[in-house]
Amino acid sequence: MSNVGLPMARAELRLHAYTPYVPNPDRSNRLNGEWASIVVEPGTWVGLVANFWDPVARRNLTVPRGYLSFSDMDAAIAGQKEFVTVANFFLNYYVGNSTTVQVEEHTYSTTFWGQERGFKGTSPHKGTIFTPAQKRETTTLQFGPEGLQAAVFKFGSMGGPGPRSIQFAFQATLLCTRTQMPDGRMFTATDMSPGNIFPRANGNNPVKNFKQLEICTGDDCRK
Repeated sequence: MSNVGLPMARAELRLHAYTPYVPNPDRSNRLNGEWASIVVEPGTWVGLVANFWDPVARRNLTVPRGYLSFSDMDAAIAGQKEFVTVANFFLNYYVGNSTTVQVEEHTYSTTFWGQERGFKGTSPHKGTIFTPAQKRETTTLQFGPEGLQAAVFKFGSMGGPGPRSIQFAFQATLLCTRTQMPDGRMFTATDMSPGNIFPRANGNNPVKNFKQLEICTGDDCRK
């Protein structure tokens, strides 16, 4: 785990609910490829805490640097919106230049609302390639200078028919994942060519200067 500033070879990701949780009888929480998919009943929300655990030393870890991304934030045909509320443990957040995610910034938390109707089978399962639509429904959070002891967030949905799901992964998705266009062309994450979904820092300026945003690259991430 040297790329996030830790000396050990592996760690466990632990996820706990700190509020009551209403499971769905027909759909279960699961791993969808590289993403954890959490199902919520319409009109409910669940509070979650995610942290990394050293199984050898048997202790919680502070991760010096890294990223947390949420994907598949959309809405149902009846209009019920999904949302993620995150404690402000992050230094920067990133959304696409033509994102469909609405951002509400508060003093101690930030809420990301899905706006666009989602379709079955379009949730991403890879971390290296996204479609433009998948990037529009994604946000990436960058850990602050104090590192990450635990990520505290809520998943929920407005009322309506059918269960909803949101995905998360500790990846720098909008900063690193390539975009696969409908015609087969591939764009790097920060390519500002027409049609590509490139990241904007805190919803404002396009990401051009990684150093200015304290984003490490290559061997610098192993120091």
